[in-house]
Order: sequence, then structure tokens, then C-alpha cells
Amino acid sequence: MNPDDTSTDHEYDQRQYRRMEDTILAFEQGKLQVGTLITNLEALLKSVRSIDPTWRDQFQHEWGKIEDAFAYALDQGASELNSESKNRVQGALIALKRLIALQLGGGHV
Repeated sequence: MNPDDTSTDHEYDQRQYRRMEDTILAFEQGKLQVGTLITNLEALLKSVRSIDPTWRDQFQHEWGKIEDAFAYALDQGASELNSESKNRVQGALIALKRLIALQLGGGHV
């Protein structure tokens, strides 16, 4: 692999991590619904070109908590997450932001 390709991949991945941060922030500001948050984070994770498998597993674990909370709400016929689900989502978002900050050099959380 050409060193320039590695540099380009790194820059591309950094943009994806920043987009993950922006997506979480938009959700926290009420600009995105939880379903959109889930879809966008999944797409961004899949778009990262070079990723540590352990980090990916940790991200998917926390992302899965959000997906589970949303699925539960849908199963219950609810239009919104209940307070327990909101707490689970909030905890998962904190963990996701920490994971993303690690990839961005630790200075964003």
C-alpha cells in the first residue's frame, strides 16, 4: 500500500468519526429521531476504512443498546422511548462519545 493511501484513509476515517460526533450531537439537540441516529451511526461505522476490531466491537455493543431500546419502544407501540430506555440510550451515547474521542485523539470529550 502506498503511504499516501494510508494518509488519505486516515483523513477519511477521521471525517467519519467527526460525522459520528455530529450525528450524536444532532440527536441530543432533538434534531434527529432515534431511528435516524441508529441508521446514521451504523452507516458511518461501516464506512470507516481502517478500524481496530476491538474498537468496532465496543462501538457495536453500545450502538446495539440504542437499537434494542428503539426496538422495545416499537414493540410496545410507543411513539417515544420510556424513561428507562432513555437512560439506556443516554448511557450508550456517553460510551460512544468516549470511543469516538479515542479515535480522534482523545480531545473531543
